[in-house]
Amino acid sequence: MAPYADSVDKLGTERAHMISVFHISSHREIAFKAFVTDFTDSYNSNWATEDTYGRMDPIATFQNTVRTVSISWDVVAGNLEEAKSNLLKCELLLSMLYPTYTTANAAVGSNIQQAPFLKAKFSNLMCHPGAGNEISAKSAGLMGFFNGFDYKPDFESGVFQGNGMTYPKIVSMSGQYQVIHQFALGWDELGEFRQDGFPYKIDPPIGSKFVEGISDWFQEATDNFLGGGNATIDFGTEEGGVKISPDAPDDETPTGDRRTEDCWVDESTGQKYCNDPVPDGEDDETVVIINPRLF
Repeated sequence: MAPYADSVDKLGTERAHMISVFHISSHREIAFKAFVTDFTDSYNSNWATEDTYGRMDPIATFQNTVRTVSISWDVVAGNLEEAKSNLLKCELLLSMLYPTYTTANAAVGSNIQQAPFLKAKFSNLMCHPGAGNEISAKSAGLMGFFNGFDYKPDFESGVFQGNGMTYPKIVSMSGQYQVIHQFALGWDELGEFRQDGFPYKIDPPIGSKFVEGISDWFQEATDNFLGGGNATIDFGTEEGGVKISPDAPDDETPTGDRRTEDCWVDESTGQKYCNDPVPDGEDDETVVIINPRLF
């Protein structure tokens, strides 16, 4: 019999809206439809503090920042076959909490060969920030380990029964995932974060130094930024984007506290302001700025 499939399966596959878990030791992977009921992404910084005589504030030494993801989801079955498949998936997921053992000499016991490390993925909220949009946790998941799972069948929603077996129609699963980062985090000496897209794969904010190098004209403008020159930033382009272009050389730039047709410089602050003309009847969304040294 062919596996049960419905419109939800198609939605999960096309939009990568699945919860995937990859067991590193066995190379096995499972995926659940993402009927997520609760999601909490916690970041906790740990500091060692020491109180000293006569000092009002303790001396604080940074240790680390730990990321923990708590996630809950429902495992829903549309018919008996899917209920059986779901129960099998839950069995495999729970078995992934156990380590890998050597069995060379089973008579005297087994030794732990590898801890139950995993990779887990849920859309862009729980993934490797440098990976693509794959569903697979093997290629795009965050490495770490689950502290455990709660398996809770919803008997009010009913079950499928037969031959002494019970297959719940809905099972609520929940677990807490401790992330082990496989990429560099923190800031470098130039003020750039060392991992683009961390943690949710969102593009950096337009107008910040994160966007350096996006294109030739942007690179030229940001080079001017770093050199302390002025640039015009246009937030009202017809294309709906943002355009940054360097202004004229210093000998052509208005000076003093005076205004030209399109630009003026505030002598007290050194900031330059520009307004591009906007056709009558359109909102003036184009304003800006400035002395790039303020970025």
